[in-house]
Amino acid sequence: MKDNIESEIKNIKYDRKILSIGFIIMSLVAIFTAYYKENNISPTKTYVLEQRESPNLNIAPLDIIKDDDIKVFNDVNKTILVKKDIMDVLNERFNIETNEFAYCLYGSFNSTAYIIEKIEEPFTKKRDNKSIVRDLCPINALGSIHSHPNGYCFISPRADFFKFGRENLLIYGVMCNNNTLKIMENTDLNTYLNMQVIG
Repeated sequence: MKDNIESEIKNIKYDRKILSIGFIIMSLVAIFTAYYKENNISPTKTYVLEQRESPNLNIAPLDIIKDDDIKVFNDVNKTILVKKDIMDVLNERFNIETNEFAYCLYGSFNSTAYIIEKIEEPFTKKRDNKSIVRDLCPINALGSIHSHPNGYCFISPRADFFKFGRENLLIYGVMCNNNTLKIMENTDLNTYLNMQVIG
């Protein structure tokens, strides 16, 4: 009788452990499912940024940034369109910052343009006037930019390695002056795209 009671107690303890482990696993699955749903991602799917055609935009007359450096503008008519309110935020930040800053770029694109409709600053771990250490932009971003307060209008080799090697986004660039974003596609690291501010 004593052996039966001890055996039953062991079975109950074993069942409780199994139930506890099952509860923990189910809780983790629920947490991850909620996270992935909220961020519109799937842990088992490989993402390719879907091309979204943009609605007709009221585009201001083309105002291409003057380019005195050795890189040339892309001649395939692909343009970076930046909303004026976003450019105003970038200009204001550029004018007061002595250290580099970075933004993830969000928006839409089609066969002729990337439209920057929103920016978000990634978590920054460390920055000074010549470098920045930050989190990667999420996969749903079009690209990223960082500033060069010294006015240097090229993406440095170190930034090339970091961005093109690890972020795998569509466009990357630098802000090197007011109203001056030098942005290139990840498929052509030798050519800057035309840029225009839209209303």
